Amino acid sequence: MTDRPVFWKTTEKNIYYRIEALEAVCDRVIEELPWPGNIPTLSFIFSSSGPDEYAALHRNISGRYGARLVYFAEKEKLITPKCADTAANIRIKKAGSLDEVRQLYLSTVLQVFNEEFPGELPDSRMKFSENVARNYLSSEKSLCLAQGERVSGLVTVVGIKDYLERPVDCVNWVWLDKSLGLPERIAAQCLIVKWLKQIVAQRVNCYIDSFNFRSQRFFRRIGFVPLCLNIERKS
Repeated sequence: MTDRPVFWKTTEKNIYYRIEALEAVCDRVIEELPWPGNIPTLSFIFSSSGPDEYAALHRNISGRYGARLVYFAEKEKLITPKCADTAANIRIKKAGSLDEVRQLYLSTVLQVFNEEFPGELPDSRMKFSENVARNYLSSEKSLCLAQGERVSGLVTVVGIKDYLERPVDCVNWVWLDKSLGLPERIAAQCLIVKWLKQIVAQRVNCYIDSFNFRSQRFFRRIGFVPLCLNIERKS
């Protein structure tokens, strides 16, 4: 790898470059690279992200671009948070029918986009989520959590291919009710990691937007490492 981007390959949706550090990616680097208009995503694979990818992205990449990090983890390296016994009222709830999973998925996606990140995401992201709900979700790879009888969490995993064209499980959605206190959130996170260890095959990834600090920290804490940055032009 190098501190200057080196072309690796082009696919239908991505043009890939290798670069030494996430910190080296900035508007100037993006603007200097050949990036055909018919390829929606410019991707940088890096070997070093530094201690704070959130700060690096906000320091170096302007609002002209949408940025998403791809995090990876090996199943055996997932870290289960320590959970206090006082949060035993968080439990796994049977996911229910696929239609119920789809409804909960879409309603929580819409809630988070509108309430937590208003104006940050393009309309195409909701269309993407609708496509995921229609074609990729399954009850078997969906985890519902409850506090008492109230649904308070949802995690969905779908099968995709990574940048090396290898099959990989992708954690494509994690939602926890914002009313949960810290002990309950930690208990929920503990259940999530234990469940992931049971249902993922070997490697698992996730895609996190540059502005989603909470999710970046969560996936770091449970053993995920950022390895790729996807950049898209904002219309």
